[in-house]
Amino acid sequence: MSIISYFKQIKEGLRFKYGPKLAKWLIADAIRLAEQKIKRGGRISILVDNTVLGHATVFKTGWVSTGVKKWGDESISTGYAARMPTYAPDQSELYRNICFLPGIAELAKTDAIQMFSSAELKDETYRQPSGRFIGYGYYDFNIFSDLDIPSIDGYHISHLASFGTPFLKEAPENLQRDRLRNVADPAYEILVKLMGARNSQDAFHLLTAERHQLFCFLTMDFKFRRTWESARKNKAYPLTTPVMTPQEFGLSFGIKPVHPHILRYTQASFPVRPDLLAPGKPGK
Repeated sequence: MSIISYFKQIKEGLRFKYGPKLAKWLIADAIRLAEQKIKRGGRISILVDNTVLGHATVFKTGWVSTGVKKWGDESISTGYAARMPTYAPDQSELYRNICFLPGIAELAKTDAIQMFSSAELKDETYRQPSGRFIGYGYYDFNIFSDLDIPSIDGYHISHLASFGTPFLKEAPENLQRDRLRNVADPAYEILVKLMGARNSQDAFHLLTAERHQLFCFLTMDFKFRRTWESARKNKAYPLTTPVMTPQEFGLSFGIKPVHPHILRYTQASFPVRPDLLAPGKPGK
């Protein structure tokens, strides 16, 4: 081993040892004022959209090629798996919101906020690949992976179909559409009219947050957020619960943004390559 390789190995060892501690300190500092503010007024409960959970996988497993090498008479491609960042640091709306997820997750761990899902939101998750919310590879890291996010209003029987129970004649997504189409709630009917049928599911999630008196519906569906902003200006708009992005929620309580790359060595005992970008589309 060369002297350069030796010192690189020492440096990487220090990152594994102290990186998680530094990340924990930085996140604690980012939520200090927010935690005090929230606890003075009492714990806050929020409904969390699946878009937030999906985008919280800030590191994924990727393959690092080390070239083609000879194995006897054969030439084989060699390499190794490593943890890589999902998002490139930039000034996009998506990345700005990602930077508030570590603080929100930590506030949930300290019990300052309670994160809820719902029967309809759970129904959506069971129809999608589980890797979107927990990661597909062994080295993946989702900010909310160690948090229990219960449903605030129970579950639908269509969930069971995703576990291989072949008793449902209709696809779960069709059952969900039928349920929502037959919701007899004047407020919901107004929401769909103002926001359009294509936003019927998100409108129902917002109504769920309102009916259960939650602080907000937290989402990273920025298009729906803008649709809501326009709809709520109409005099017929029936709700008071806001739709908020992680950035809006964070800024309202004084949470500081934290770049997710500081978490690269958290729960890691394997190769980490922060200089490379993980394959695949973020949030999928």
